[in-house]
Amino acid sequence: ERSTRHGCCVTLGMRLTNWLTASLVAAAAYLGGCSPPQPAMQPRPASVVEHRATTPWLPASVMRYAPIIEAASLRHGVDANLLAIVILVESGGDSDAVSPAGAIGLMQVMPATGHDIASRRGIASHADRKLFDPIYNIDFGAWYFAQQVSRFWTGEASATVDRAAGAYNGGPARMKRHLTTGVRL
Repeated sequence: ERSTRHGCCVTLGMRLTNWLTASLVAAAAYLGGCSPPQPAMQPRPASVVEHRATTPWLPASVMRYAPIIEAASLRHGVDANLLAIVILVESGGDSDAVSPAGAIGLMQVMPATGHDIASRRGIASHADRKLFDPIYNIDFGAWYFAQQVSRFWTGEASATVDRAAGAYNGGPARMKRHLTTGVRL
């Protein structure tokens, strides 16, 4: 079952792309006039793993990290396009971004979440300042997103992406509360 979940995780980028397209049209305009995808995107067969960031309408501020995104995609089994879109939504590609809540870097990792990830992965040398490093931040963000996919697996890609993205952004406890009580995220 674990390999099935992992396989879904690597093919969810297209689902997230479709799920976020309407929101990203406005975000793309705000971030410098990037055009949304022109042709309808064809879903990939489940057996195809996309470890290359190939979404053509992503801005240069995100695509300059493509080699790092692709390495994290391979390492953690998360579709590279999905990771690139998370970076666009979370930070707009600004590695120095800090949210009002204190989330840091490209994938907006909260310091407490960073400490938890480091602890769970056995990384003793973790420090909050490392979350500003694109390689470190994308690695932590990709690992954490993969964990959310596994945790909120539904057996259906679109629902899994919805839940994993909500848990990534708002925290798994809030997503669980939302699913059990209907409380808004």
